Amino acid sequence: MQLHLKSCRFLSLLLVVLFAPKLLFAINIKHFAQLSNELMSGSMDKGTLGSGSKNNIFYILLRDWGQAKYELLNAGYKKCDEYIEALKTGKLQQQPGCTAEETLEALILKELSVIRDHAGSACLRELDKSNSPLTMAVCGSKGSFINISQMIACVGQQAISGSRVPDGFENRSLPHFEKHSKLPAAKGFVANSFYSGLTPTEFFFHTMAGREGLVDTAVKTAETGYMQRRLVKSLEDLCSQYDLTVRSSTGDIIQFIYGGDGLDPAAMEGKDEPLEFKRVLDNIRAVYPSRSEPALSKNELVLTAESIMKKNEFLCCQDSFLQEIKKFIKSMSEKIKKTRDKYGINDNGTTEMEPGSAVGALCAQSIGEPGTQMTLKTFHFAGVASMNITLGVPRIKEIINASKAISTPIITAHLDIDDDPDFARLVNAETVRYSICVSKLRVKPGDVVVHGEAVVCVTPRENSKSSMYYVLQSLKEELPKVSRAVIHIDEQSGKEKYKLLVEGDNLRAVMATHGVKGTRTTSNNTYEVEKTLGIEAARTTIISEIQYTMVNHGMSIDRRHVMLLSDLMTYKGEVLGITRFGLAKMKESVLMLASFEKTADHLFDAAYFGQKDSVCGVSECIIMGIPMNIGTGLFKLLHKANKEAVPPRRPLIFDNPDFHISLPS
Repeated sequence: MQLHLKSCRFLSLLLVVLFAPKLLFAINIKHFAQLSNELMSGSMDKGTLGSGSKNNIFYILLRDWGQAKYELLNAGYKKCDEYIEALKTGKLQQQPGCTAEETLEALILKELSVIRDHAGSACLRELDKSNSPLTMAVCGSKGSFINISQMIACVGQQAISGSRVPDGFENRSLPHFEKHSKLPAAKGFVANSFYSGLTPTEFFFHTMAGREGLVDTAVKTAETGYMQRRLVKSLEDLCSQYDLTVRSSTGDIIQFIYGGDGLDPAAMEGKDEPLEFKRVLDNIRAVYPSRSEPALSKNELVLTAESIMKKNEFLCCQDSFLQEIKKFIKSMSEKIKKTRDKYGINDNGTTEMEPGSAVGALCAQSIGEPGTQMTLKTFHFAGVASMNITLGVPRIKEIINASKAISTPIITAHLDIDDDPDFARLVNAETVRYSICVSKLRVKPGDVVVHGEAVVCVTPRENSKSSMYYVLQSLKEELPKVSRAVIHIDEQSGKEKYKLLVEGDNLRAVMATHGVKGTRTTSNNTYEVEKTLGIEAARTTIISEIQYTMVNHGMSIDRRHVMLLSDLMTYKGEVLGITRFGLAKMKESVLMLASFEKTADHLFDAAYFGQKDSVCGVSECIIMGIPMNIGTGLFKLLHKANKEAVPPRRPLIFDNPDFHISLPS
């Protein structure tokens, strides 16, 4: 008989079982015996469950196996205490580009995040399959695995703007803690679960994180709505033509063939692919057992067919009959091919994108709609707590706005020797050079707060103020644009491989650094990539960055939509943002620009300079009330007139001069 804990009353016992080691344990109370969650004999009555004495199953389980969760917390707290002590004694090794305080916060945040992950893993591993919240999370109806671990194990670290809870009072987060306290409990770590209940300080920290989520949701809705409007305005007139190209309303070619293959994204079986090849392969392997013989080639197929025709079953057939069969098969195959070519059906059974399809509007909706589902603003790289990268809605805005100065410029540099940590440290030292804080050169010395001990003072030779400013500006141009670099360990391939994550914009200098593979060095700054590698590299960067941001939020967009957006942003030879300034360079229609933003300015300028509008775009046609050149309005119908002679004009009664009245002169 399997012991199931279905009632809320037994949740405390469930916590014990979750964090208990997976060993055989035996309990023998009077006539009640249990062996490793199996009820061997006896019955579950009040005497063994809730008598209130120490001789019951709850007391024994909590006493003997109830410390695993606290041991997990204590192990994490112990490491945090070691980091704090190392900071006080000056033995804490600083991470590149970080002060000692920032390094401590990054290490503690990483350690506390591991505690919640381990607690959640224990929940998922030990919960019964019939558990209702687990079933809801697995099937995807509501909730996630993190919600389950927070309900019954540990709520975890509360993050405010991507870091631990800041000091709201004088050198402490709340008056309940000591000043300058760096302990987990004083910086927003919630050790309790929602079932066990939060302490007053934990509840206060939890409300801070919840308020940030609510404000983020409210602000994000307005931002994504405006972003989708800009996308629709810029992409609305893009249409697939009969020559398979994608053109704007003025005839500008955006793509020579839609998506590189001309296929309809809605007809794809797999992600970005016409067929779900893995599923088809698994099905073939299951239905047809694998054999050692290789697949037949074209000539082998012909020879095989001829050998089958020579078998005994066909010996009685006349040659004319066999020739007729071959002729019939050949003719039918030709008809099938012509039919497929006529209706645009490829060999995979999917259809090509039909001429006249509004591929631009479809692209704008496919990118704008998932943006409303993004929640978190920042993510941490796995294993590198000191290097943050902006993701979510702010990152999508940076990409489509073609911002020259992004919030977190990151250069990913692969090394010539990627399995040697010493070589990675040497290249890292070559990447980061000395720099000077230019923005604080003109302020008073007392107003400058210096982080770190390595300070370089530059003194001009002359006392003239003008020459000093000239020297400072020339020095500013020579300063490196790389602020710091972090060695990142990639373990996805099964073994440790090292690469550099460089924070800065100097892509050319990083590519030219000795020990770095220049051909595999990438940057997430589109403007820097265009300046260094050209417009095609900038287009590829836009595609990869949008896809990377979406994948990190668990979303999937067909690559054909992202390719169309990147082609629109780069088809003029420079990266144009989806803003009012970039739109003015993409479009020429006065009515279209006036319907977007700055209506009065565009209309006054057009009237002053006498501009003409061809009225061929979507917005212009809607304003003028005429059919647009998309969909069924793409083609024109010509009426075939009869070739018969036009009959002569019929005489009218007014042609008679008697009906004319002459007026007196």
